[in-house]
Amino acid sequence: MWAGASLRIGDMNLFEVSGEAAYFSEPNEILSVRVSRLSANELWYGYRLDSVDNTTHLEVSGTAISVNWKRFLADSFYLRAGLEHFNLKGEYFIASESENVRLHVGDMSRQNALFALGNQWQWESFTLGCDWAGASYPIAYRYASRRDEIESNTVNKFAKSGETTYFHLLHFYLGRTF
Repeated sequence: MWAGASLRIGDMNLFEVSGEAAYFSEPNEILSVRVSRLSANELWYGYRLDSVDNTTHLEVSGTAISVNWKRFLADSFYLRAGLEHFNLKGEYFIASESENVRLHVGDMSRQNALFALGNQWQWESFTLGCDWAGASYPIAYRYASRRDEIESNTVNKFAKSGETTYFHLLHFYLGRTF
């Protein structure tokens, strides 16, 4: 088992914190299940709408679960492939001098094919690893919203982000093998 963190780069940059349970199915292959917490705040990725009276921004949160296969091609170098399902919730935050309001703008669920290259090192029962680079390619997605009155480029980016391929950089993890 191990835990890790990374940044997914796409229309919305998603910060990911994860936990993973793995099983060596063969000496050079690992099967695993990863559960992740995803979050983003448009203030983190450069879209902020300011006016004299208020500040608005989009906040995104969600979870992901994936099933992965990892094949070691050399001593520590591996190729990882998997399938993932994630759900995201978007909220528009409006702050003014008189009140703070959160408006639910939509929910997204998405199924992805995952690919990554990385290294993993093992010292007795201690594990250290990194997916150096990877991608999650959308297989299917669904966006649902009950709110049509919020119209902004940022909300539109959230609605269309289900179509986007995300690139993963530097997913570091460490853990302990039982």
